[in-house]
Amino acid sequence: MGKAGTKRPIPMTCVQSLAARFYRLKSVHAPTGVYLKRFGHRDDNKCWWCEGNVSQMREHLLRHCSRCKDQQKSLCKTVGQATGWKPGRCRHVQISELFTIEECDQAVMDFLVATEVGKFPPKCSIGMEWAQGLRLGGGAGGNEIILLSLSFFLSFFLVLFVFLSHFICQRGQRVAGGELRHLAGSPGGGGDIRVLSYSN
Repeated sequence: MGKAGTKRPIPMTCVQSLAARFYRLKSVHAPTGVYLKRFGHRDDNKCWWCEGNVSQMREHLLRHCSRCKDQQKSLCKTVGQATGWKPGRCRHVQISELFTIEECDQAVMDFLVATEVGKFPPKCSIGMEWAQGLRLGGGAGGNEIILLSLSFFLSFFLVLFVFLSHFICQRGQRVAGGELRHLAGSPGGGGDIRVLSYSN
């Protein structure tokens, strides 16, 4: 069986965005409700797909979320076939084992392809948080979103300024070089440029 820390051929060779979701979930850094609340990007840790006060954790998404019931059954079945586990064992092992055992990789990947698990919240939710942040001057991660946007625009204009400066300097050097060559090659120029000094 594959071990943690070894190169995993299935995640390493799949689409980059899918591999990113896999490794975020594996390292418990996926944008779940609990994770986003911890860093101030949400007011609560509730699952945005389930009703009630259900904390959206990694285990909830892979085992209990009402949005993924069919995919959860397929995940358990495929994991059992790949590992040879007895029926029902998949429902009781630690979620971390599904990301540690290499034989489970394909089953987990199929689950991610068929669901939205591991992705950031829907755009409409982010838009609501943005508006709330503008109105209240902070709540629901409004400050963080505004600061990130300002950082992005400042970085963009800085890169644009450096590019334009480099372009102008290069163009100026080419023009100056052309004028010097023209003077050096003009009739009576002697083929060189002489520096004249004057003394009082």
